[in-house]
Amino acid sequence: MEEAVTKQYLDQIHKNVPADYYETGIKHNLLQRCWHLHKFRILKKIFADLPQGGKSLDLGCHSGMLTDHLRKIFNTKMYGIDISGTAIQYAQNKYPANLFLTADLTEGIPFRDNFFDIVTAFDVLEHISNPQKIGSEIKRVLKNQSILIIGIPNENLLFKMVWYFWVKCRGKVWQDVHVNCFDENLLYASFSVAGFEKIKEIKTHLSMWKIIIYKINKNKELC
Repeated sequence: MEEAVTKQYLDQIHKNVPADYYETGIKHNLLQRCWHLHKFRILKKIFADLPQGGKSLDLGCHSGMLTDHLRKIFNTKMYGIDISGTAIQYAQNKYPANLFLTADLTEGIPFRDNFFDIVTAFDVLEHISNPQKIGSEIKRVLKNQSILIIGIPNENLLFKMVWYFWVKCRGKVWQDVHVNCFDENLLYASFSVAGFEKIKEIKTHLSMWKIIIYKINKNKELC
């Protein structure tokens, strides 16, 4: 992405995404339906052994569809935040069992320290220019020895080809939104340095997407 693309421009793109983008896509587009339904099945399977109950936060929740799915998996009090006020209003109306708030992650996470047992960030971190700050904020709101789960593109050749044609055709709304490619160096700088320990990594969707599960150790200091 060109440097001329500013944070304000990116924020406006995200705010302009229709509130029901994912629900409509699953209903009317075969590729989106296959992608997201497979994601739901994978998440249910791999999260079966994670802690149940408590409070969980979904970062970049948009319409709340995945947030509500996670609530059922974790049997938890679920919170979601997103920069789009329109999407948050839609989410609260459609999935009232959860609590949704409008917030800009780059400005901080609007909850007190040590509040959550699980934080999730699916398909959001690659849209943020300062993931190191987000890592520190996630650490702050998580209880010690709690869980962070991220889902990010695995930017192999297949993903790059699919993404190129997707944003040129059906997914034009996402043009220019990927500002980070999460290689091992960026993952280390964003999470390991903050005290997160990787406990599992799963590649799925023909290795185009990966899920990483971390545990936070707030007593760990890295040089």
